[in-house]
Parts: sequence; C-alpha cells; structure tokens
Amino acid sequence: CESAYDGVLFVDEAYELTVTDGNSGGNQFRSECVTELIKQMEDNRDRLIVIFAGYTNEMCRFLESNAGFASRVGKFIEFEDYTTEQLTAMFIRQAYNNGMRVSDKALERVSEKIEQARKLPHFGNGRYARNLFEKVLLEHAKNTFETEDTEKLTVITEEDIPLVI
Repeated sequence: CESAYDGVLFVDEAYELTVTDGNSGGNQFRSECVTELIKQMEDNRDRLIVIFAGYTNEMCRFLESNAGFASRVGKFIEFEDYTTEQLTAMFIRQAYNNGMRVSDKALERVSEKIEQARKLPHFGNGRYARNLFEKVLLEHAKNTFETEDTEKLTVITEEDIPLVI
C-alpha cells in the first residue's frame, strides 16, 4: 500500500482475498490482507486510491463479505464485454502487429470461435482474443514449418484455426 501512496493501488481479481479454501494458513493471510487494506483505505484516504477489479458477481460477493469494503468503496463501474466484432478486430490487429494477415475463411472461423466462447462462464474477453491468437500462431507454425513461401508464412488460413479452443 505504501508504494501506492499518492497514486493508485490496483487489485485484480480482488474477490480472491475473501475466498476460503480450507487452508488455514492461506485464509489467515487473506484475512490479514483484508484487515490491512481496510485500515490503509481509511487511514490514508487522502493519499490512496484503491481499485478492486474482477468479474461482476464475484465482486458483489467480495464487497458483501466485509462491511469495511462496502462502506469505503464509493464508485462501481461495470464494463460491458467486448462485442464479437471488437474481439475479432483485436485478433486481426495482433496478426497485423506480427507481420501477418488473416484470410477471409480464417476470419469467419475466428469470429465463430469468439461467438461461442462469449457464451461461456468466466469468458476472458480481451484476454480470450489474445490467447486465441497465440494458439492460432502455434498452429500456423506447425502447418508451415517446412515451407519457405512468404505468402504461406504470413497468411493465417482456416486450417490454422484449431477446432477446439
């Protein structure tokens, strides 16, 4: 907390602080962390901004788990998931940034994969687009490792999109 004075402390997946996992040592550490965070938020409210981030439902349970958090958190901002089109554009941008382009058929498959994934619980949103690109890049490398054809090396094709992701 001290290193964030006069700035911002960002706590991603903050709900993990209040998870009980049966490991008493881990739970004790989490409890101490929560106690210290609440104390820091109160004692240094003029020097410290704390941002708690995570999935909406889990964050609601997190705030309900301790009145100290609920009474000190002044603003809630919920960000909508990216659309399939936005995530597909992220995928294309990653390909472009890596000196590649995506064939039309591959692009259709990428959009289909993203649309399917968006329906899953704990969908990773932008992280999913990045992970998908990394998996496709590995598949592309397997599919082209014996070629020297620049066109084949720089174009992601339908065959590079794994069936299961």
